[in-house]
Amino acid sequence: MNSSGWNNISNQSMKEWNNSTEQPNKNSSGNQSTQGWNSLSNNLMNKQQDTCNISKLEKKINTLEKKVEILSQNSSKRKYLEISHYNITCNNCQKQNINGIRYLCGNCPTGSYNLCYQCIKYAEEIHPQNHFFIRIPDTQAWNQLNNVQQP
Repeated sequence: MNSSGWNNISNQSMKEWNNSTEQPNKNSSGNQSTQGWNSLSNNLMNKQQDTCNISKLEKKINTLEKKVEILSQNSSKRKYLEISHYNITCNNCQKQNINGIRYLCGNCPTGSYNLCYQCIKYAEEIHPQNHFFIRIPDTQAWNQLNNVQQP
């Protein structure tokens, strides 16, 4: 908690302290300041406990957010593996109708060199190292964006 948060708790506790010492207690003829101190102490302990609980909840929320992010990434990977790129052949393994992510060489003439998601890891060994590859999850969307006509 930052210092302004503690200042707010301290200020609020002091107000409660002042209120408790100003009001006489009908059930006790004892010292009002002791009751005020007990009240202040209890309020401060409750607020510290609340702060601790909030901290624990924040940690749980962060953990859950990380789990959701991992699950959504795994879901995205599965979705991409289900896509087929019809009439596209991997230039390394010669697999036709590439499934999953398609990688197109950005230096070679338009659409002439493709790798599947399994062969891209060998790109530096099987293709010039100064060439870059474009990651294409969906050939239809790629073709529409680039006005490419497929046979």
